[in-house]
Amino acid sequence: MIAESSLNEFYRAYARLVIHTGINLEPGRPVLISTGWETYGFAVQISEEAYRQGASQVKIEVRDERLTAQRLKYAPASSWALTPPGLAEEYQGYVDQGWSRVALEDLAASEILEGANPDGLRVVRQARNRLTRPYQAAQMSDRFPWVVIAAPSPAWMKKLGLTELELVKLLEPLLLLNTPDPQAAWDAKMHAIEHRCQRLNSLKLKELRYRGPGTDLVIGLRPEHLWVGGASEIHGRPFLCNIPTEEVFSAPDAFAVNGLVALTKPVSVLGALVQGGWLVFKDGKIVDSGAERNAENLKRYFEIDEGASRLGEVALVDEDSPIALSGRLFGSSLYDENAACHIALGAAYPICYADPDQLVTDDAKRNRGCNVSTVHTDVMIGSPQIDIDGITSQGNTVPLLRQGRFTEELR
Repeated sequence: MIAESSLNEFYRAYARLVIHTGINLEPGRPVLISTGWETYGFAVQISEEAYRQGASQVKIEVRDERLTAQRLKYAPASSWALTPPGLAEEYQGYVDQGWSRVALEDLAASEILEGANPDGLRVVRQARNRLTRPYQAAQMSDRFPWVVIAAPSPAWMKKLGLTELELVKLLEPLLLLNTPDPQAAWDAKMHAIEHRCQRLNSLKLKELRYRGPGTDLVIGLRPEHLWVGGASEIHGRPFLCNIPTEEVFSAPDAFAVNGLVALTKPVSVLGALVQGGWLVFKDGKIVDSGAERNAENLKRYFEIDEGASRLGEVALVDEDSPIALSGRLFGSSLYDENAACHIALGAAYPICYADPDQLVTDDAKRNRGCNVSTVHTDVMIGSPQIDIDGITSQGNTVPLLRQGRFTEELR
């Protein structure tokens, strides 16, 4: 394990993993790094590794939600929808020029924005997302390499009650940085996940049925849906969208979701931590919701656009995954979603269809049940009390998870 004097080596190894395995940087590509202000130092280390690997240019954009909180407190409501000039053109340029992207999760955001006006946050997010949506759509269609990560920060250490060294020791095996060759270890893990996808695709499922405490949910699947997971690919060059990752996921039919589901872990919604949440679906749309804490943020989220109240992703994760077995609530969407089955409220991934090239326009997507939205938020619904069955196109029932764990069918 890592000694205190080797913290720097952890960050160097992590930066190498992000550049070599995450975006698998092709020499000559420019790189956009997004980060919260607390992890800017690590973003600079990632930048250096990108240049070592042959990046033509690196740009770091820093998100500081302290500014958002100040804006909502002092600026007039009439100004909340204002956006910086040239924002849409800037992000379209990143797509056109093929910039790779590294996104560091901002784990200070929910603490900073706790108690902020949820309607104001909705307006601010809505205005920005509307302009950057073509970029989001390109990313979700894997038109350029991208990866989402989380890094040690004061806010994260405070949430977990850990020192930096303790957090690093916790993350090291989850990132496979405790292996002699992390890249080879991730390659092996990706092959195992891809094998599970192949098995799920062979079942030709038309529905998923969830049962557990507070949950009785049916999610419809289109005949052309695909289960994906592991590495993505551009022109034969693989990259890894999430580090770490444990999930296999697909796109539900956005108009064929019915029933009640309980949210089993807290989740950040419009800057605030929603706890004890629940959702009711009818014909794909959320018609009722609530939460023990910050229920209003959920309701305001659904008002961002029509697709925010429908599903864009369904993901299966084994309770025996390394992150789940750690027994921790990480307070990080990236880590917590890879510890439990989850669904996503908002945009769907066209790559979860057999013919993604046909899903370019909004109308084409909607006609195929591929949800359209400017947002995408994962909410966890899995636990050791959840059972999930798959219903095949021939009407047969296939047990997929029992007590949150994959059956032999998928191991």
